[in-house]
Amino acid sequence: MSNFQSPTSNLLLQLLLGLILSTAIGCLGYRRAMLTRSGWLGAVITGTTIFGFGGLDLALLLIVFFVSSSLLTHLNASAKIEVAVMFAKSGRRDLGQTLANGGIASIAAIYFGLTQNPIGLAAFIGAMAEATADTWSTELGVLAKRWPRSIVSGREVAPGTSGGVTLPGTLAAAIGALLIALLAALFRSTWQLLPIGLAAGLIGALVDSLLGATVQGIYFSKMRRQETERSSEPDGSPNRLVRGVKWINNEVVNFASTFVAALVAALLLSVLSHSTVVPAVSNANFSPVAPARIPSISPSPLPRVTPATADRFDFPLDPNRFGPYVYNVTGPLNFDTRYGVQNPGLGRAGKCFVDQNGQRVPFDQLYHAGEDWFAYDGRHQVDPGAAKGALVLAVANGVVSWRQNVGSEGNVVVIEHLLADGSHVWSAYWHIDAVKVAMGQLVYQGNVIGQITDQGDNSHLHWEIRSFGDGSNLFPPTSAGGRGTCDGYVMALGYTWDDVLSRANPKVWGYFDPTKFVKEHR
Repeated sequence: MSNFQSPTSNLLLQLLLGLILSTAIGCLGYRRAMLTRSGWLGAVITGTTIFGFGGLDLALLLIVFFVSSSLLTHLNASAKIEVAVMFAKSGRRDLGQTLANGGIASIAAIYFGLTQNPIGLAAFIGAMAEATADTWSTELGVLAKRWPRSIVSGREVAPGTSGGVTLPGTLAAAIGALLIALLAALFRSTWQLLPIGLAAGLIGALVDSLLGATVQGIYFSKMRRQETERSSEPDGSPNRLVRGVKWINNEVVNFASTFVAALVAALLLSVLSHSTVVPAVSNANFSPVAPARIPSISPSPLPRVTPATADRFDFPLDPNRFGPYVYNVTGPLNFDTRYGVQNPGLGRAGKCFVDQNGQRVPFDQLYHAGEDWFAYDGRHQVDPGAAKGALVLAVANGVVSWRQNVGSEGNVVVIEHLLADGSHVWSAYWHIDAVKVAMGQLVYQGNVIGQITDQGDNSHLHWEIRSFGDGSNLFPPTSAGGRGTCDGYVMALGYTWDDVLSRANPKVWGYFDPTKFVKEHR
């Protein structure tokens, strides 16, 4: 039976597994004196949300951060005793520390889990890379033989001073950030995450040092006659604020620096994702007419996300209420909207393609490479305008590989699907309004893509299924589709034609009969 509801996810199950896993790890951390009881609670909160919304690979990055940082805290602990009194907190991590280091990562994981937007993944990796870099830098930097230097003035400062940096500490920060970035790249098979995570982690750690040297509250301890991050002594007696802002403590600095790192990672990914690939439009046999505007096409967004296997397909609209028009059979339209037919109803006008002589190809010589689905009335005839606003669903599990606004025609969305045999097909949806998906986003069969845009009595969904080979050749230059645009907006997805008539049929260019394909893969 067809399913036209968004499928329920396994979120509750993942949250339960995350709760069990984080509770067990937190218990171990508490018993090994790595966490206080409140720190155990913080570990459960961050671990549950990250595993529940982000999945196992993101949870593993959190575990790597926690375990490595805790081990480094206990490394050569006797040599750290003298400087430990300067830190606001040291040794066992409490609730404030766990949330300061993992709060931004948890928020990013929740966003990524709910939207599958790669921006959320990048932000999570940036936050975790910074938290690891900062902790490694602190725990190993205080063991340096030479005194640190202020990141602001460059002068030597006492070991443990906020904003003090050392060469070993800086190297430790780089290695910590690199570890998280490398594991993320391995887990996701996306090497673009390596420089993103490394850069975000180091920039975030730099911001942490700058904040520590400038605005973090620093106090003077009369008992020990030295500066400290502690606002009071163990006996409760207050210390005197000597510089910085009172409410900006170590947790605030850590939270702010992880936020900056997450933001940097998201911005870096955004820059990389907007790198475009413009298909070639030249051929030795013809001189193409320059279109008004060549659209930028990036069918493989960065980072490359592997779609979930498309185990079954279904229609993007309810076939009981919508379907293609068949001339003189289902309604008052005067042209056929099924797959693989020519469209004489569109007339002799040619505005999308040019032939090898640079002449416009009229619409009535084009093959319709998909299907136009209209709303049906009670007599199963086309109901003009009734499709406006109808929700459009993804036909199968996949990843959004292309999205573009085409003006009055709405939006075009293309989704890549991985079949069980390892091959790929792409589904395309045209005339979409209120788009609900983003480039690179994972979607599942039945997820809402958007809704049909308002085109008056012509409101309908154009959809198709096609094999694009490796996904990079949306419009082969030898086809007319590789030589033109439609109204200057977008190369005419959905129609085929070729100077060589034997290559004009949609099957030659990898288009499938969409209704037939779905019925064979339901």
